[in-house]
Amino acid sequence: MIGVPVVCVLVLAFMCHSHSLEMQNPIYRFKRSQENVLSDTSNCMSRIKQQRVLTKTDNFSVDIRMPGVVPTGSDTYLCMAFPVPTNRDTYIVDFIPHASMETVHHMLLFGCQTPVSTRSYWDCGSVQGTCEDEASIMYAWARNAPPTKLPKDVGFKVGRNSGMSYFVLQIHYGEISAFRDHHRDCSGITLRMTSKPQPFIAGIYLLMSVDTVILPGKRDFHLERVLAWPQSSLQLGQVSGLALDTNSNLVIFHRGDHHWGEDSFNSQARYQQRSLGPIQQSTILVVDPAKGNILKASGRNMFYLPHGITIDKENNYWVTDVALHQVLKVSSDGRDRTLLALGEAFTPGSDITHFCQPTDVAVDTGTGNIFVSDGYCNARILKFSPDGKYLSQWGAGSSDRRRRIPFQIPHSLVFLPERQEVCVADRENGRIQCFITETGEFVKEIKKEEFGGKVFAITFSPAGGGLIFAVNGASAYRSVPLSGFVINYSTKEILDTFSPEKKEFKMPHDIVATRDGSVFVGDAGSKSVFKFTTEKSHRSVKKAGIEVQELEEMEMIIQTKERPEHNLTKMGAIQEMQKVVQQPRPQEEAEKENHKSAKKANREQGILPAIITTLLLIPLLVVISMGVFICWRNNNRCEVKTEPSSVGGILGKIRGKAVGSLNLGNFFASHKGYSRQGFDQLSTEDSDQERNDEDSSDSENEEYSAVPPPQSSS
Repeated sequence: MIGVPVVCVLVLAFMCHSHSLEMQNPIYRFKRSQENVLSDTSNCMSRIKQQRVLTKTDNFSVDIRMPGVVPTGSDTYLCMAFPVPTNRDTYIVDFIPHASMETVHHMLLFGCQTPVSTRSYWDCGSVQGTCEDEASIMYAWARNAPPTKLPKDVGFKVGRNSGMSYFVLQIHYGEISAFRDHHRDCSGITLRMTSKPQPFIAGIYLLMSVDTVILPGKRDFHLERVLAWPQSSLQLGQVSGLALDTNSNLVIFHRGDHHWGEDSFNSQARYQQRSLGPIQQSTILVVDPAKGNILKASGRNMFYLPHGITIDKENNYWVTDVALHQVLKVSSDGRDRTLLALGEAFTPGSDITHFCQPTDVAVDTGTGNIFVSDGYCNARILKFSPDGKYLSQWGAGSSDRRRRIPFQIPHSLVFLPERQEVCVADRENGRIQCFITETGEFVKEIKKEEFGGKVFAITFSPAGGGLIFAVNGASAYRSVPLSGFVINYSTKEILDTFSPEKKEFKMPHDIVATRDGSVFVGDAGSKSVFKFTTEKSHRSVKKAGIEVQELEEMEMIIQTKERPEHNLTKMGAIQEMQKVVQQPRPQEEAEKENHKSAKKANREQGILPAIITTLLLIPLLVVISMGVFICWRNNNRCEVKTEPSSVGGILGKIRGKAVGSLNLGNFFASHKGYSRQGFDQLSTEDSDQERNDEDSSDSENEEYSAVPPPQSSS
């Protein structure tokens, strides 16, 4: 008889308690608003016009939404700019996303001074980009990621003195099947802002993953050398080139017992050591990327001074030899067959049938066209058909488009399949330049002080929307460490720098990145290959300090609708990376402010829900007391077990979930389809405008330049 009243009272108390939490929780309110907007996209434009900024004393909200767009095709990137709605310094204290995976692949929010456009929206997946000046990522959402809350007293500074006058929202629409009914999309983000100065200024990246790999940021994750690789000596000469074959094996191109020295070439760039004959050792080694053991060796008695190597989709080797002044297509079947030769052996030149110390080759995986960087004495990129027919050539580009600074040793090439671009490591100019493969039109330039005036080699990974890996070289004019760099292609930001810990780089000459995130660097100076990985640096996302409230809500939001054939076994986790700069303040002042904040929060929680909850809990306590008394009177015929927990603890057990801080890494790793191994691909675009420094440097000590030879008549 007592059990029924007890259960009823518990249920009523639980409902009241849950309702009071929902009313107090801003995430709940915004989530309900989000659901309403997403369920009725027909009137989202009118809602945006009605209410963009909600102001209440020092706190207000900014609603940034797409103005009812319809993407024209898959993988469309659309952007819109929204001015910071105040001239004074303001702080963002929360981000509320409004999107679902059915329509949006991911969203990014940038802050900048001058957006590319102030139209209602524009296509920012092209060269146009997002911001004219340097863009800063403030927020990223993907794959139905749950709402999150910044830690107490943490905010993003925008407005007058921050250098951020505009927000730029970028949305990537993956599949457009959701738009077949021609509805318009108003996905976006609500920013909760305050004019009150925040003790902590934040810069945060919040990434949600499902199945793709993105290499980490520069703080919580770092590429480190794998000391146990290779497990046995490879016995290499000067390592000049690296590549990956179609089986994802590492291919090393080295010079054996030959080396490039002062006497290797004369002033006309003609090779002076032909009497030594070709390299007798196997110059091409196929190596297991996991252990470093040699799987296959070839390239004997073929080359004099190897330089670059690239592998096409048919697993053929495209190599350059600076002594031969040739580009060769070589079979990978071990028979050392030359399938195609471009250029005349040992004859330097500057016409369309001759090269002068060519450095590298890039292969268009779609068309099969090849691009040659030529090279030490010439300053150009040449384009050929798959069968070696000359198509076109071009020189350098410049970011301000008012001048053209010639290449100074275009040393390394990489093809970007998703963008149909080819990028060049312009070594002595210390810059990376990218061009459209079809026309040779200049796209963008990446030039950083950290390069120290030289960029020796580059490679590309599609992870994270596009990452460029680069290595620099020693300079006689600048003292910077020899390092590897991980660069966001779109924002041009250096995400990470890396180098061997116990054995320094001497002349990092080429670089390649594997699909699993490993990076290999070939060093001509130390005659070795280094392997780097992020596995040692994995950390729990607990470091981010981001509090996630209402676990039940998060579980509901995180349920993704995947295609049955889609493979989710690769990667899946949430990574939260945050860098916070604390402004010093006296401890007593901080304690007073915290005390005031706590008192104010208590007053604002609402009296009515507390009264209702108390009134319901009083009968509950009476009933429990009566039950204990009756059991005692009946000579302990029944037993009541109590635990040292509050009513809130009982309610928590009924709900089955605890509310409070959460280790997201542990939570997601315990759910099906998620692991800690990677992060979802997020793509960003940035301006291509960056001024050049008119400085140059001499070539390196080990590889020498020569004056351009006279024009060949052939």
